[in-house]
Amino acid sequence: MTKEVLGQINTQKNIFGNFTNLYSVEKTLRFRLIPQGKTKEWIEKKGLIEEDENRAKEYQQVKKIIDEYHKKFIENALSSVKLKNLNKFADLYFKSQKSNSDKKSLEKLQENLRNQIHEAFKKNEKWGTLFSEKLIKKELPKFTDNESEKRLVKNFDKFTTYFGGFHKNRENLYTNKEKATAIAYRIIHENLPKFLDNIVIYEKIKKSNLNRSAVEKELALVLKGEKLENIFSLNYFNRVLSQKGIDFYNEILGGVAREEGKKIK
Repeated sequence: MTKEVLGQINTQKNIFGNFTNLYSVEKTLRFRLIPQGKTKEWIEKKGLIEEDENRAKEYQQVKKIIDEYHKKFIENALSSVKLKNLNKFADLYFKSQKSNSDKKSLEKLQENLRNQIHEAFKKNEKWGTLFSEKLIKKELPKFTDNESEKRLVKNFDKFTTYFGGFHKNRENLYTNKEKATAIAYRIIHENLPKFLDNIVIYEKIKKSNLNRSAVEKELALVLKGEKLENIFSLNYFNRVLSQKGIDFYNEILGGVAREEGKKIK
């Protein structure tokens, strides 16, 4: 039943998609420079080559720890956001024949909504540490409980400048600009339209004699007390800004596997 009822509804996009496939393949220069005489002896004696290679490997590992920190930061920052002007956006979005003025107004509303998300990031108490040496020296050691990871982070206490380019890359995720890689863009330009379309589909399904109580009973383990009527309403979009909310929403649409292997659709 629920497969037929909810199978038409679109799944929201993972806002953490920019945290995958980010680490470039390391390439070796074919025509490397060969140290001569005492220079080679001094370098080998000091172990500088080996030390540099180890730090390069540890750098990749620490970047992954930083990404986990960013995910936690994003989750916390978005968990309490209440977007304004959603009703205005929905009214214009559903307008069948949009004038040029309507389209410009829609773009302005998108900009406003992106700004609200951007401001939510900036208001978070951890915002000032995200792209500074404090992240390495103070925040990451408290963030991870793994002793091995703590030691890795500690090794960069005096080498925080290694992460300058990486921080700049991550900072771009939080921009309020109309960029496809930004979190605010994904939420407003990709997830919000899908969410609104799903409301329309749900309303059509309701008119086809949907037995909501039966569906909610079948999905009880997934819904955890929530009502479909609330989930497919405009105000609920504020609940699916964070990844935790998106995962819950997508489970309702796509189903979840039980321990015994059977999937609740």
